Amino acid sequence: MKDPRPTQESNQNSEHSQEHISSKALIFRHRLMLYGALALIVLLTLGNTLYLSNQIRSQVVAEQSHEALESMLSLNKTISVSLNHIDTMRNAIETAYLYPEIIPSKQSFEYLNQLSPNAPINAPWNNLPEQLRNTVGQLYLRSNVRDYSFDARTLLLIASEVVSTHQQHDGFQWSYYYDAEQILTYIYPWLGAEDILAATGTDNMDAALDVIFEAGGTFPLELINPSANPSKEKVWTTPYMDAGGKGMMISLLAPTYMDDKFVGAVGTDITLKVLDKIITDKPLELARLAIVDEQGRVIGDSGGSLKGKTEAVTQQEVLSFVMVGEAHQAEHALLNTTPLGYWASYQLPNTPWRLVLEISNSDIRSHTFQTLLPNLIMATAFTLLLLLVVLYQHWNFSKPALRLAQFVEELPSNSNLIIPTIPSK
Repeated sequence: MKDPRPTQESNQNSEHSQEHISSKALIFRHRLMLYGALALIVLLTLGNTLYLSNQIRSQVVAEQSHEALESMLSLNKTISVSLNHIDTMRNAIETAYLYPEIIPSKQSFEYLNQLSPNAPINAPWNNLPEQLRNTVGQLYLRSNVRDYSFDARTLLLIASEVVSTHQQHDGFQWSYYYDAEQILTYIYPWLGAEDILAATGTDNMDAALDVIFEAGGTFPLELINPSANPSKEKVWTTPYMDAGGKGMMISLLAPTYMDDKFVGAVGTDITLKVLDKIITDKPLELARLAIVDEQGRVIGDSGGSLKGKTEAVTQQEVLSFVMVGEAHQAEHALLNTTPLGYWASYQLPNTPWRLVLEISNSDIRSHTFQTLLPNLIMATAFTLLLLLVVLYQHWNFSKPALRLAQFVEELPSNSNLIIPTIPSK
């Protein structure tokens, strides 16, 4: 019978050979584990940084969009006051034509003229007492004017509304009435005849009225007469330089009718800085806001480009990646993405304007870097410290031990080996 012991011994030797790992393979595995762990730490740090940067980007875009909505609400509040003011003036005049018995009497008109003695014929209220000037306003007439007593009494009907609105809201610069025949105009606050001549650069009232009715080239009556505005809507003008010396203006106009006859227009002027102030007083930290019309004219800019300007500013000077007219075609408050960043357009109701928000990628990256910088410094310091500890342990303990194991393993087959340096500990 055959002895089984040699077979068992050979099986044990086979198992030992399968379990045995050469020192070179062990050194390779150790290095792979060591550098792999360090690479994993670096990748986790970078991944966490990328995740946080995306979170910060989303937060920035959301916050700036929210602040843009708040600015839009503030603008809507100012605009709605203007719209209500114009509606009240128009309704008062049209009601006076329908019910003439409600307007002040002719005696009131004559008494008012008596309180302005020796006034120029073109400015019958020029010499009113100062207190009365602040409650009535000013009336300018052309030479050889027709009987204007009814028109004047009708305009007195709107004086209380005009004065009240101007006292409550500093943003209103002028409120006025344009006669459709360009014979007379009413204006509040009161402005002396000498001042209007100086402001318009003329030497007589007829020439000054030509400048007033031109209104910086916007020609208000041409904007809202029946042929240009058959639906009788309120109309905003383009920006223009005020003849009264108040700077760049924007006007809101509304036609007035007696039955179906166009008799004139009421209007109010707002300086561009009134709307501009709303978005410049509270600028967005990482974005820019601009109010633009379809022709690319800027009505307001949070970057302050309108300050000190005496002529219109174009959209190309203010916005970086929104084309002229593009904002008016975009969906309200929809965030759009471009290679340069993000933008959104907000409709300002009852106006031809859009509030445009621009957030550039460069500003977002700069903000993200500044926000993550403390975390990046701590993560880098931690990674470097860990790297030094691991490498110190590797160079001073693991590596010598592994080289010693390699020396012992190779000693039987190679007598020329150099004994490795072994740490004293």
